Formats: sequence, structure tokens, C-alpha cells
Amino acid sequence: MRSLLLALLFVFSTSLISIANNENMKEWTLKYSGFTSNESFSLEDSSKILHYKNKGTWEDTMGNFGTQTCFGLVLLEKNNNIISMEIYCELQDQDNDKFYTKVTRDSSLDAGVGEYVLIEGSGKWKSMIKSKCKYAVKYKEKALFVTSKCRKTS
Repeated sequence: MRSLLLALLFVFSTSLISIANNENMKEWTLKYSGFTSNESFSLEDSSKILHYKNKGTWEDTMGNFGTQTCFGLVLLEKNNNIISMEIYCELQDQDNDKFYTKVTRDSSLDAGVGEYVLIEGSGKWKSMIKSKCKYAVKYKEKALFVTSKCRKTS
């Protein structure tokens, strides 16, 4: 009887620890790939104003996957370095829950690292609002590849 009681106590404790760990998950990774397009104006000083767009698919380490659409404004120096960038993205997952991000970066447009923040969400993503992510992006012609590491802010 004592062995059975100890076994049940062990299973119950392990289950509580597992539930607590899932509830307190603070970090996850998201990978995104897709294709870009943009329209631009060239200014007299050779800088550019881009209307930037991309579409693609994503998956994360929490088992979610879905589609993503982004657009925004990028100001570039003549050497393709970013003066300012503000891009907004809508991500929809396999359960049709959505979240929205604000993306910023100040490196070269060709590749680099930046940050984004979850600014709105529905369903499971509602509790992730204000989470911050650091990302790295690289391009192969019009294709882009992004890896990001996100941290939920309590």
C-alpha cells in the first residue's frame, strides 16, 4: 500500500512540474521563410524609400505553424544600409489564431539582425502580447530566411 501511495505521489508531482513548466514557458524559436517584393523611389541623394512586402510560412518550437504576410516602410542610404525600418506582420496559425508583430532593424537590407514585438494576438497568442523577439534574416534573391528567438515578457 505504501509503495502504491509513493508511486501515485511521484506521478502526481511529475505531472504538476510538467504543467508548471508548460505554463511558464518563457522562450521559443520561430523559423520563417518566404518571398519578398517591393516598390521604391530613389531620391536625389541616391537614398531610397521602399514599400516592402513579404509572404511565407513559419513554424515554431511550440508545435505551431502557419502563414505570414508583412508590409511596411524602409528608408535606405545609398549603400543599402537601413536608416529606418518599420514593418508590420500578420501571422495566422493552424488553429486560425492570429498575432501581429512590429519589426525593426538598422543594419544592411541585404542581411542582418533585428527585433520584433508581438503587438496584438487572438486565442493562444493573446497571452504572448508584448513578447520580444530577436531575429536574423538572410536573402537569396527574392527568397528570405528568418530565424528568431522569442521571450515572453511576464
